[in-house]
Amino acid sequence: MATHHEGTHHAVPALKNPRVLLLIAAAIIIIVVACAGIAASGYVYHVESGPMIPLIGWLPAARVGSQTVTYAQYLQHVQVQRTFIEGPAARDQGVSTTFDDTQRSAALERAIRIAAIDDMAMKAGIQATPLDVERAYLGLVDRAGTSTTPQEIHDFLHDQFGMDENEFKQLVVRPALLEDTLRQAASIGSSDPNAFDTQLQARLGEPDVVRYIRFTDVTTTPSLANTTST
Repeated sequence: MATHHEGTHHAVPALKNPRVLLLIAAAIIIIVVACAGIAASGYVYHVESGPMIPLIGWLPAARVGSQTVTYAQYLQHVQVQRTFIEGPAARDQGVSTTFDDTQRSAALERAIRIAAIDDMAMKAGIQATPLDVERAYLGLVDRAGTSTTPQEIHDFLHDQFGMDENEFKQLVVRPALLEDTLRQAASIGSSDPNAFDTQLQARLGEPDVVRYIRFTDVTTTPSLANTTST
């Protein structure tokens, strides 16, 4: 005969308790909103250093088709732009100026230009291997025509642009190598001496080129943003 136990209660598992589920959902929403707020503040105030950078560095600053410029990559160009503008080379050339949103915009545009060149090269089946980049870098050093030591080169890049050798290869040499190859290909069978520049401007004007960082009251000024060829 079956027995009946009066007053016996079974505990509801925590994850099946509606109140617990509600609290978990609320916590998730709060975390998501907080992260979104942190990211948004980084975009609005153009944060360039501090503990927030690891949280927003992976976010897109711009996009060119399938090529994404992350916020961290944008900051690399900002650092280069700032170091150059505030450095001795800019003063000697008479282009030294206050670093502001005009310069930040120039840094972003340079990153977008490189992304566009990567996109065009990928579609044209053009690659720049690490060996190609290394050879081009050594060629630049040879063309300097001096007995510059590796340490002197390192110091020059650091002082003038805030880069080390690897950053210089990736941010300057590699894009320049791809651009030179694309420029040569564009000139074949074309009577337009500026065929590549025309193609590049057309690519930058396509609707899949998106800027997620905005700057107010920015005017175009001569800068590193429009220079990749060496």
